[in-house]
Amino acid sequence: MPEVKGFHHISAFTKSMEDNLYFYTHIMGLRLVKQTVHQENFQTPHLFYGDYRGTPGTLLTFFVYPNIGQSYKNDPYFGTVTLTIPKGSMKYWKNRLKHYTIKFETDIEQSSINLVDPDGLGLRLQESIDRNLSTAPISGSEINEKHQLIQISKVDIHTSIVDKEKQFLKNWLALSDPFMLNPTSEEQINLIESHTDDRSRLGRVQLIILL
Repeated sequence: MPEVKGFHHISAFTKSMEDNLYFYTHIMGLRLVKQTVHQENFQTPHLFYGDYRGTPGTLLTFFVYPNIGQSYKNDPYFGTVTLTIPKGSMKYWKNRLKHYTIKFETDIEQSSINLVDPDGLGLRLQESIDRNLSTAPISGSEINEKHQLIQISKVDIHTSIVDKEKQFLKNWLALSDPFMLNPTSEEQINLIESHTDDRSRLGRVQLIILL
């Protein structure tokens, strides 16, 4: 079985192309790598954001559904997406989010910042433990290279059957405990137990993980 080397991209749904584009390119500083369409529904735009080259592991993508409703996060659902920022750049990102009046919470112990995008997708900006970790910097960005987002490092999965999910990841995807996707990176799937029997409902913050 080929080795799973990490996240390729993560896809979600958005209600507004304009709000989504402004947030991820102007505020978060990612590059719109390409705009295409849903391969099974050509009327649905598909936006790809990432580093300058569109390097696998940096890509957040969004299908645009203007009439989509709010998702119901019960069991199971994908939760917060963690994006790595360069070591020592927490102060910069707090000031930037304040400037754009984006609400956030700071976790000093974890060296991270928690916020949500315009559709309610949870994002965590977490400092890298490796000062030299970098991808392809985005030239012409108002965000200096030393503060630019680096990569997707973690995705939270909420489920009431954590043990079965662990076995699936081990047996079918050959991931190791604690599910590091690549021993030389910071990429990880984080399983969190949900405490409800109510089912989740598809909505505009639903995620799809591509490995």
